[in-house]
Amino acid sequence: MPLAAIAVLALAVRLVETLVLRAGNKPDQDAYYYWTQGHALAVGEGFIDAVRLSFLQGVYPSAYHPPLFGMFLAAVDWLGFDTVDSNRVACCLLSVGSVILIAYTARRIAGPRAGLIAAILAAIYPPLWVSDAMLLSETMVIFVVAFTLLVTYRFRERPSIPFAIAMGVGTALCAMTRTELILLFPIVVVPFVLSPRVGSWSRRLRMLGAAALTVVVLVGPWVGYNMSRFHHPEFIATGTGAALMSGSCHRVWYGSYIGYWTNCEQIPPKGGDESDDDVWYRQRSLDFWEHHVTRVPLVVAARVGRLWNVFKPVQQVHFTGGIEEQGDATAWFSLAGYVILMPLAIWGLFLLRRRGVAILPLLALAGIVSLSAATTSGVQRYRTPADVAIVLSAAVAIEVALGRLVAKPSFAGLRRPWAFLAGPEPGPPPAAPEPEPAAV
Repeated sequence: MPLAAIAVLALAVRLVETLVLRAGNKPDQDAYYYWTQGHALAVGEGFIDAVRLSFLQGVYPSAYHPPLFGMFLAAVDWLGFDTVDSNRVACCLLSVGSVILIAYTARRIAGPRAGLIAAILAAIYPPLWVSDAMLLSETMVIFVVAFTLLVTYRFRERPSIPFAIAMGVGTALCAMTRTELILLFPIVVVPFVLSPRVGSWSRRLRMLGAAALTVVVLVGPWVGYNMSRFHHPEFIATGTGAALMSGSCHRVWYGSYIGYWTNCEQIPPKGGDESDDDVWYRQRSLDFWEHHVTRVPLVVAARVGRLWNVFKPVQQVHFTGGIEEQGDATAWFSLAGYVILMPLAIWGLFLLRRRGVAILPLLALAGIVSLSAATTSGVQRYRTPADVAIVLSAAVAIEVALGRLVAKPSFAGLRRPWAFLAGPEPGPPPAAPEPEPAAV
């Protein structure tokens, strides 16, 4: 019952943001791409650049972003909910599913109370709901990351072929939502599957093969499809070059905008497809890096600092609220929540480590998003996968802190609501029945 109530709270928060605070807002930039691609898929036009099509510039094959979020919106459209607001409400429902997955993951690693605390945090923490009303793929990122963490910890508890396959499914879905998350396979899946606790080497290799084959089966067709329709080899997405280019010019390498992104006013030659543009952008970006190589350490530090709100946090709030269109109030609320949760998350990692719980998956998410920012730009929403880890780890710290607090005699009044949070405590085991007297 408590988890159901938290799910209702989470849905209410998201619907207020979507249907009240952002009522009438039209999708823009990346959101417009996702929305138009979802509609194009729903009507059978395939993976095309629907943005160009909407401006009557012709039909072009497109893989600018990974496909999974567009496919989700297409399914919503196909069911008849093809307006912007109905797509946003569908994202809110998916986001509530993420809250439930996060709760169950926290329950696996730290118990039922930590699970409910994680659900509450996930319900109200702005970085986990702001993308729902904006029609951005971070909504799907949170869901697939939470699913992957849950099945990964389940595999850790009980290694088996089904859970190895589930880890492969999770990794594939992550990669099909945000390309760099494919790194979860070598960083997390491989060490977990090859751990001595799994069993003999033959058993480990069978499970690794099952997980790897799952990734190939799910991601391979998309990669093959891209290889067949572009001039240059492309794997999951063609937008890497543009992302690199947006952070490779003087304005964001020097001056007050250092570490952020901007329109670097580089336009590729006309007449090519997205792979031609991707190659052109990547080459221009690498050329810029080579000509300004002495600035690389400083720029990379600024990007990662922006990502983690330790470099120009106030300016980052203005950028997030304005340029990224989150709104100033939401951006400030996000910063406040982050400042509160981050120290707790660090403490939570130490607590988990002390209990013998593997923290590699949580640290891997932090490392992957940091690498992504270091190579592109310090955009706040790039941190979203790690925000899931922050909520999980902070919930562990809060559970321990509250447990110690209510244990003190002076806070005895808190014990009843604290017990209610996780439901009634199990009673003592039933006493053994007394033996019947022997017959005379």
